[in-house]
Amino acid sequence: MKKILIGNWKMNPGSPKSAESIFSEIKKSPGSTDVEVVILPPSIYIPLIKNRGVSIGAQDAYFEKEGAFTGEISMEMVKNMGCRYILIGHSERRLLFKESDKEIRKKIIAACVAGLVPIFCVGENNEQKNDGETGRVIREQLSVLEGLQVEEMIVGYEPVWAIGSGSPCDPEAAFRMRLLIKKIITQIFDRKVAENTKIVYGGSVDLGNCKKYIEEAKFNGLLVGGASLKKEFGKMISEIG
Repeated sequence: MKKILIGNWKMNPGSPKSAESIFSEIKKSPGSTDVEVVILPPSIYIPLIKNRGVSIGAQDAYFEKEGAFTGEISMEMVKNMGCRYILIGHSERRLLFKESDKEIRKKIIAACVAGLVPIFCVGENNEQKNDGETGRVIREQLSVLEGLQVEEMIVGYEPVWAIGSGSPCDPEAAFRMRLLIKKIITQIFDRKVAENTKIVYGGSVDLGNCKKYIEEAKFNGLLVGGASLKKEFGKMISEIG
């Protein structure tokens, strides 16, 4: 299975010129036929970097197809813009924008109808981790998939306590979480779907630890936040390839 390296730019950078500069640095880096590179820029920058040798996705979209929803964009708009992927259920959407599991389920359905590949994020916060609730939290978050017809999907394990903390999850612990996610997906769907679903790790990933999550924790790829805006992101391509 081809590995995947996903860069989530979040609400960065502040200008098209800066976006072009960041993207140019990525393109300068040695590529790898074993790694698919995906950039998730702010939606306003999608036209700037699409059709330039990497896959593109959006960081969010609404579940309705059209209508009076000021400020929103639809999954179909994202698809027609040239995107292949859509990020759904990121911890920042859950926490800051109070996105519920019900909304997340609707977004996954809308993404599949539009022909987008969901990058569906799950993960526990620090309190849940300390209370030994990690397994329960992951099962509840993945339960939104029950009864759905999902042909292609990526699941991102992002321990919320690790994101932006500089304290990433230990590869051994991350490996156990990957196995748990795979097991739950098998129970919800079947073994074939589980085998075809890529599981990626996200949470304080950088050039120094990225290889461990591929080789030791056996993830199919990485979901990178802050480091995706730096030169080191390009170097990760050859590091995990």
